[in-house]
Amino acid sequence: MKSRKRRLAWLLVLVMAFSLIGTGGITASADTKQDSYAAWAAGVTDETELAAKKTIWTDTSKSVDERVEALLSVMTLDEKIGQMAQPEQNEANGGASPEDVKNYAIGSMFSAGGSIPPDGNSVENWADRVNAYKKAALESRLGIPLIYGVDAVHGHNNVDDLVLFPHNIGFAAADDVALAEKVGQAEAEEIRATGIQWTFTHAL
Repeated sequence: MKSRKRRLAWLLVLVMAFSLIGTGGITASADTKQDSYAAWAAGVTDETELAAKKTIWTDTSKSVDERVEALLSVMTLDEKIGQMAQPEQNEANGGASPEDVKNYAIGSMFSAGGSIPPDGNSVENWADRVNAYKKAALESRLGIPLIYGVDAVHGHNNVDDLVLFPHNIGFAAADDVALAEKVGQAEAEEIRATGIQWTFTHAL
């Protein structure tokens, strides 16, 4: 009986010892994960390594996978967040300025319905405003180009003196594909003239 109790006691000691070892292992693993996360969030700041990686992601002869991997490997967490953001251009309503695009690595800007540049509403005012954002993006740490979108629901309807078109459902009701294509082409030309690459309706 005593022998059995002794064996059970030793078994209990061994179980406790292995539990402590296991806990230590988990803690070490958590520390490793934390260090790995910290390195991932910090990105690469060493100028030599950064320059070497930049030669990869700017090399159009390399595969998209290679270029993306090289770029992601040097980005900080803040830069990754900035690339996923898409603020409005109207600073008076809390939108982002060109300086914000540069400082926070913002990847995309847009103009909602009724949003206009602060200096005026002509084609030239729009081109200047959009180009200021694009220039700021290229001046950020990694120089990732910016994409600009506009809510051109009825043509480039935010801008003075440009063509307004009926609502899209009107073109569907007309059942005229050729007409819809002509409207899309007209919109594309007017939107592109303001420096914008992306519209949220019709096709460029």
